[in-house]
Amino acid sequence: VWYALPLGGRCEGIPTGTRDCTWSFEEAGNLTLVELEEVAPGKDNCCEGVCSDFWHDMWNNEVSAWRVETTKKLFQKKYPSVNASLEPPPCDFDRSVWYAEDEWVRMDPWR
Repeated sequence: VWYALPLGGRCEGIPTGTRDCTWSFEEAGNLTLVELEEVAPGKDNCCEGVCSDFWHDMWNNEVSAWRVETTKKLFQKKYPSVNASLEPPPCDFDRSVWYAEDEWVRMDPWR
């Protein structure tokens, strides 16, 4: 899973929600394309003499779901001590903490 996060909000440990501490991360591990493609040897999708059907039928939802589940199982097998859940993290965003109250007095310049 890849997230694009603002560089200025990165901090160590549990994020506090302040402007300089909105997110953190820890390395969980990785799978290579070679590891994924070895799951489904094939004849059509070849690179450097190695062929795989892992990417076959790319737009088929059922086949794509199989790829996701296969990837999760491979990751869990390679890293059994890591929680491989792809559940979204809880959102505890508090607007009042992130954005200060706007004290600017608004006036209609035409009155």
